[in-house]
Amino acid sequence: MTFTPVRTPRAVPMLLGEKLDAARALEMGPFTVVVPDADALAAVLAERTAALRDKPREALLAVKSLLRDETATTVPARLDLDQPHPAEPAAQPAPAALSLAGPR
Repeated sequence: MTFTPVRTPRAVPMLLGEKLDAARALEMGPFTVVVPDADALAAVLAERTAALRDKPREALLAVKSLLRDETATTVPARLDLDQPHPAEPAAQPAPAALSLAGPR
């Protein structure tokens, strides 16, 4: 039998199927917000929906594609995919200024 240690202590309760209250789940990371009731939930959903609606469609599709990408089967491969795209090529220097007054 091979034993693989859990490298993230916060994963242990989830692996063991322990019940988590909202505060602990928020602290551990599976959730990004905890709300007290349905009205607060509706308000958070409306706010986040509006925020997504205002983002460029192409950017959202690119993020969605990265999240669904299953080609990276190792952590290093996933990290490579998550690296930002190379910057645009550096702008070429402007040509030397021409004097309209003619030679001096």
